[in-house]
Amino acid sequence: MDMLTIKFVVLFTISLAGFVVYIDMLDKTKSRFNIKEEKGLWYKSVNKVHKWSQIAIIVIMIFILYLTIFVYQKQLKMYCFMIYPIILTSFRAFMEWKYEEESNRYRINILDSSFLLLQFVVLGLASLWF
Repeated sequence: MDMLTIKFVVLFTISLAGFVVYIDMLDKTKSRFNIKEEKGLWYKSVNKVHKWSQIAIIVIMIFILYLTIFVYQKQLKMYCFMIYPIILTSFRAFMEWKYEEESNRYRINILDSSFLLLQFVVLGLASLWF
């Protein structure tokens, strides 16, 4: 095997192990805090401020991506796209903690943000390695 293949296998293994740990922690968190599964296809906002703030964040993110890629013609690394879900899940966690603390759903979003942030760091460091 050449060196690039070995690096890819190592990165894939680390990412897969992180995902397995994340799924395990997600199950343990749901059972420990008795968090029920949300019904429906879409995420349900806590209130109207939350809903419209999320829409504004998404629109701003799309606008920034458009400017970066098409106007300034900068090439982005793939792991840079993970910043946006990190921001969005962190905002969701804050809003749920602030307005629906008793539901404990914010703990799931904190776990999601943490996992995405860890993957962002790992992929960022791996891009230096490649």
